[in-house]
Amino acid sequence: QGYPTSGVSTSTNKEVAIGYALSSLPTKQYVVMINREKAILFGIKEIVVKNALPLWAIQKPNDDEVILTSATGIFPKELIESYERLSS
Repeated sequence: QGYPTSGVSTSTNKEVAIGYALSSLPTKQYVVMINREKAILFGIKEIVVKNALPLWAIQKPNDDEVILTSATGIFPKELIESYERLSS
C-alpha cells in the first residue's frame, strides 16, 4: 500500500512533541494541540505510523507518530484546540 509522501508529522504524546519543539530554533518552539476528530470532518487523513508500518521499520516507535495529510494542502485553523510557546 502506498502512502502520501508529504504531511504533517504529529505525536499523540505531548512530551514527545515538546522534545521536538525544543530541538527547533528558539523562534519556532511551539506545541500545538490538534483536534483529530475535527480533522477527519475536514477531510484530513491520518496515518498512525505504528499501524501502517512493521515495528522494525519505525526508527522511533515511542514517538507515537501520526502523520496528517490533506489532499488540498490546507489545514484549517479550526483544528487547533490550543498552543503553547516554549522557551528552552
